Amino acid sequence: MNDRARTTPSRGPAVVMAVGLGWIGGHFAGPGLLPDQLLVAAVHLLPVALVLLAVADLGVIGRTRRGAVLLTGVAVAIKVATVLAVIITIADPTGFGPHSVADWIPIGLANAGGGLWLREVLIGRRQALA
Repeated sequence: MNDRARTTPSRGPAVVMAVGLGWIGGHFAGPGLLPDQLLVAAVHLLPVALVLLAVADLGVIGRTRRGAVLLTGVAVAIKVATVLAVIITIADPTGFGPHSVADWIPIGLANAGGGLWLREVLIGRRQALA
């Protein structure tokens, strides 16, 4: 196995992140007029586009660092957003935020992908230094 294959993180966690984020974006139905719904859908699907762009950068020699940094930022943002979603749900169970299993499964998928990505980057970096 060559050095590049060993130091480049796997794309699997990013795919799991993209699936969870895409499910969230496709599952959410905002109230209101069509332009409002399209805006809300676009905002929910923006992280999916970022993850896919970062995965594309992982495959290009010389851009792997940019893709890895972008995926790490998205993974951290997913963790922060999940903590906020839990707080909002506890504070007002009938208000804004996830309510059913169909809402929590994609959040779990996005978190699993983000966690696997962070684990791979941190542990991979530690093993590369050893």
